[in-house]
Amino acid sequence: MTHAHREQVEYIYRRHYLSVVAWLQRKFPGTPHANVQDAVADAFTEALARPSSFHDAWRAGGDPALIRLIRQAAWRHLRGYWRKKSTRHELLSRTQEFDEPSHCLTPLVEASSQQILAHTLRLVDAAAVRFGGKHSRKLRSALHTRLIGNSDTEAARACGVPREYVNRAKRWIRSQLRTS
Repeated sequence: MTHAHREQVEYIYRRHYLSVVAWLQRKFPGTPHANVQDAVADAFTEALARPSSFHDAWRAGGDPALIRLIRQAAWRHLRGYWRKKSTRHELLSRTQEFDEPSHCLTPLVEASSQQILAHTLRLVDAAAVRFGGKHSRKLRSALHTRLIGNSDTEAARACGVPREYVNRAKRWIRSQLRTS
């Protein structure tokens, strides 16, 4: 990284930090302010840590190109936050009744909880066969790992399958749960 690039990123950080924060808040309404600030700070840190693409953008288009690239990096950070949040929210909304103490469970709630769980597990098995091919056992294991709260990447690494398999299967299961 050249000294001039570092100075330019620091200058843009001081000058445009608030405008990038405001832009992200418009793009992701309802996001906690601390998460928006973290995303912007991560984007500027990325600009300093991985200077090649940011430096090339700056040389090609000056400050506006660098600001666009920083906005893009911050946007990706927040998109990841919302994807994780929506997945966790869906899982929690589907399994919330499992967290109730047993003395609060009525027979109807207990029966519906068991039905939801059985349906989800059938979908996991179907998705493993549908998207796993010869890796269906590993994918089934990865999907179970994913259901307990790990990310797609963590589940795929732990079970030895490509992350794309876990992601496709998870999206298919989610769409099936929405329609059922």
